[in-house]
Amino acid sequence: TQGKEKVDDAEEVKFEIWKKNSDKNSSMLEAKHDQHGIYTAKTVIKEPGTYTVQVHVTARKMHVMPKTDLSVN
Repeated sequence: TQGKEKVDDAEEVKFEIWKKNSDKNSSMLEAKHDQHGIYTAKTVIKEPGTYTVQVHVTARKMHVMPKTDLSVN
C-alpha cells in the first residue's frame, strides 16, 4: 500500500531470502501481481531455520525495502 491505497501498478517487486546470521547468500525471486495490490512468488525452503525476507519494491517513483523474519521447521 501507499498510504491507504493498494498498489497494483508497481514497476518491480522482488523477494530476497537468506538464512539469518549467514553471510547473506541470498536468492532473489521475481514476484507477480495477483490482485488488489497483492504480489506473490513461490519457492521451497528445505533447510529448517530462521530466514530473512526482504521485499524490493519500486512503484510510483519510490523504492522501499521492508524486511521480516520467518521460521521454517
